[in-house]
Amino acid sequence: MDDELLKKLNDELKKQQDKINQTPIEDFDNLSPEDMFNILYRPFEEECPIQYKNNIDDTTLNDIPFLNLVEFYLQSIGELKEIKLTPKGNLPTKLVKEYYGKEFIKEEMIECGIQKLQKEEDSISIQNIKIISSLIRFTKKINNKLSLTKSGAKHLKKEYRKEVLKLVFKAYGYKFNLGYHDGFNDEGEVQQTLGYALYLFLRYGDEERELTYYSNKILKAYPHLKAAFPDPYRPSEEQFKSCFDTRIIQRFLKWFNLIEVREERIPGKFDKKTYIKNKLIKDIFEIRNDNLKFQKGKFYA
Repeated sequence: MDDELLKKLNDELKKQQDKINQTPIEDFDNLSPEDMFNILYRPFEEECPIQYKNNIDDTTLNDIPFLNLVEFYLQSIGELKEIKLTPKGNLPTKLVKEYYGKEFIKEEMIECGIQKLQKEEDSISIQNIKIISSLIRFTKKINNKLSLTKSGAKHLKKEYRKEVLKLVFKAYGYKFNLGYHDGFNDEGEVQQTLGYALYLFLRYGDEERELTYYSNKILKAYPHLKAAFPDPYRPSEEQFKSCFDTRIIQRFLKWFNLIEVREERIPGKFDKKTYIKNKLIKDIFEIRNDNLKFQKGKFYA
């Protein structure tokens, strides 16, 4: 086979493969495989349809609880120069209570008195700001003393707030294990749907909808996720929804104030109905339709 013919064959194969990759799939909410890949595995990169907005202002940043808690934590370390940790490597009780006492984030178990706040392990949000700040290399620990890195000190300046938000959000959603604090068994696949969840909220979240609306769409796209929840006494769809609610909704998107959550208890049962509506998500993110690769026709994502 001569080189010219081989080139023509390769070009034709690529053309056919591109057509497949850019064809809308109903189960993907009419996104193409290439769109879905970019949303899930190339978050906020140039080709990703989901991007940060260019005009995120300080008013919006001031209304993001987890970001504000991280900022206060870093400022505290900066003012103290260094923090001597407990023998277990934890923050001292005085600072744990000070950080939680700012009330950026309220945790149900603490607020209702089931969990008494005495140490770092008692607060999920305090543990997480410490972990995330280390992941993005804003803090360092030497000889059991915690201090800011040069990067951490630099990012305390007001002009870097938007960059801090991006670093914190990506580390929290894509590097940190969102299942670190819960007892669900899956191997992180629920967390891998985060980009698609953001896409769905941006598309459909202006209207209040029950959480099942979103969990069903995700399971339609990725039905294999049900296999991670084999409890024979409870439908796998319900287990997935509960895991998604805990990891993605309650302890992530809600803590960034991207969505508004309303809960209704079901009389006589332990179950509840959870309703979701957009809050800050469209002040921070947007869908760039020009980045969508699907071939426009009768479908519209």
